Amino acid sequence: MNRKQIWLLITLCVSFIFALWAILEYESYINIIKINTYPIHLPTAIKAISSAVSLLLTFVLVLIYLEQTSIQERQEKWMQANHTPKIEIQKWSINLNKVKFEMVNLGNGIAKNMSLLVELEVDRISKFRHSISDIGGSSPLRRKDIYARSLEAGQSESITCTCVPEIDLVSDKEIERGSFSKISTKLVELGSEQVECTILIKYEYINTETKTLKIWHGKSVLEKNMTIEQLVEKSYKNLSTDINIPPDNP
Repeated sequence: MNRKQIWLLITLCVSFIFALWAILEYESYINIIKINTYPIHLPTAIKAISSAVSLLLTFVLVLIYLEQTSIQERQEKWMQANHTPKIEIQKWSINLNKVKFEMVNLGNGIAKNMSLLVELEVDRISKFRHSISDIGGSSPLRRKDIYARSLEAGQSESITCTCVPEIDLVSDKEIERGSFSKISTKLVELGSEQVECTILIKYEYINTETKTLKIWHGKSVLEKNMTIEQLVEKSYKNLSTDINIPPDNP
């Protein structure tokens, strides 16, 4: 029994005492100043004791429920620890807007529903009449089989996964979706001159838990018809990532 449960038990006991006192007080057998000396009526006493016992049993059931919940949480943590993927990127490259990864899964759980996230932050939008709430997108990261978006546990042999990410430009009035080149052109037309970009891999594992792996994070000038490859090449400030492996081609 942990400290939290001990304090809960103490609280329940104190509550039981106060509940019993309240019942006796209500039946006028005790009060703050004195305790009546005349005999307590047996049916009334039984009723008072039954109510108190019922309340105590309710408290005990609550305590048992909390203990079972704690055990279940520990079991879930144990399962998660024994079924967690460990994705490692061996190398990656960019060709225009197509991103390719050579990756392995050295963990003991499957990584499923893999996707590539691209998040953008721009310096200013001077010509845009409506505020922008989000710029970015999530696109499926697939193996050679177009339907395969998972990486099996203990996969030490390098697997190739590719993605051509789609970007959403979300404003108060509309959502415009397209390639990075299309959205970069739109942003330049709206008055933006530089962009901060983050590229991440996201995947699911046991109990739909999710994990992200930051691949690249940097700042660059922004140009019309710009590709992701050009974005990385023209980057003037590279920020920290989870892998610290630059792409092969730039």
